[in-house]
Amino acid sequence: MSRDLEIKVKALMDELTALRAEKHLVNDQLTPKEEYSYTVKAKNLMKEITSAITEGSLDCKCGARPHGMIQATSVKKGKPMSFYTIGCLACNSTSVQGFSIENAVAEWNESVLKNTETV
Repeated sequence: MSRDLEIKVKALMDELTALRAEKHLVNDQLTPKEEYSYTVKAKNLMKEITSAITEGSLDCKCGARPHGMIQATSVKKGKPMSFYTIGCLACNSTSVQGFSIENAVAEWNESVLKNTETV
């Protein structure tokens, strides 16, 4: 399941990169309405990315949905390595990282359950 989510996130990231490149090429000729359309498309893709990364995660102890990000860290044997971060933007109480979506979600859920038990 995690591998499928990582493939989905990569596809969404590629789509976002292509959208940004396309906008950059035509940026000088865009009307404000067209520019806004690109912005809305980019924001929707970013929401889909964070939603895919946090799929299966529990809500934060404050009640908010967690936010997920993918971050490039280094290159190993010619391949870029990334890790996933899941955290709460509402209360900033906790943030976890994992080298797979499955690992990051498991770490997040464990931290939420641990924090809920002590409250």
